[in-house]
Amino acid sequence: MSITIVKEVEDHVFKIFKEKATGNNVYHDSTHTQKVVEMVEVIGKAEGLNDEELEIVTIAAWFHDVGYFTNPENHEEESCKTAEEFLRKKNYPQEKIDKIKDCILATRMPHKPKNLMEEVLCDADLHHLGYKDFSDRNE
Repeated sequence: MSITIVKEVEDHVFKIFKEKATGNNVYHDSTHTQKVVEMVEVIGKAEGLNDEELEIVTIAAWFHDVGYFTNPENHEEESCKTAEEFLRKKNYPQEKIDKIKDCILATRMPHKPKNLMEEVLCDADLHHLGYKDFSDRNE
């Protein structure tokens, strides 16, 4: 996994949250995103993803909800646009960008992942359902 690009993505996503968060979106926030990234690593390693696959799904996890700021109803598509725009500027390979976008789109409800990377992101995105404070946070 390329730590450099993942760190650049993390910094970029935090900047988006800092600049665009209004406090109205109390669920899909930077804390949720960080938890999803953490769970992607745990689940991805447990499922045997290799370094390249972990990089792809980690980047997808960072970007997966940034589209809420511009289009809550179709936030996955907006998140894909934001990810692709940023990654192209970094000369990230288009083949990997396409896989990142597929992972993000797999988080649409109802989830329909088509491969293990997409499954890992979907599971990480729903990890909070098993937490004791889920009911309180859901309120």
